[in-house]
Amino acid sequence: MIVVTLVLQGPTLPALVRVLGLVDSGNEERRRWQECEADARIEAARAALDRVDGLTTEVQLPAVHASPMREIQSDRVRQLERRRDRDGDGGTVAARIDRVELAMIHTEREHVNSLLRSGRINDKIRRRIERDLDLREEAIRSLVAAQDGD
Repeated sequence: MIVVTLVLQGPTLPALVRVLGLVDSGNEERRRWQECEADARIEAARAALDRVDGLTTEVQLPAVHASPMREIQSDRVRQLERRRDRDGDGGTVAARIDRVELAMIHTEREHVNSLLRSGRINDKIRRRIERDLDLREEAIRSLVAAQDGD
């Protein structure tokens, strides 16, 4: 019975899925989830941007330090909005930015390893720096996966 199920029903399953329209349904659902996630990321980033001035005042951070934080968060919002732009060239620009950022992380990683080999840093320092690089790299890859629907 198992052989009959695998041999006869197994190969017909993809055709049945197509006939029932489940592929399109799944793609549409994935697209809705991607849009929902993109919107949530943008809203959260904007909420944080809206709080920068209040937070920096609260902790008495001088304006000279608050301004770069505001610009970094504004840039983050712009990057998230670009990533969501499927009709324009935003997706292409976002993909290029991702490639550059990943290449920069790779360069940092290589340099840190050369510092280790030359004896300028020890392995504990290298591991701490690489952990931070790993986190940055994973954040980028996570955004790419979310955009691609993985």
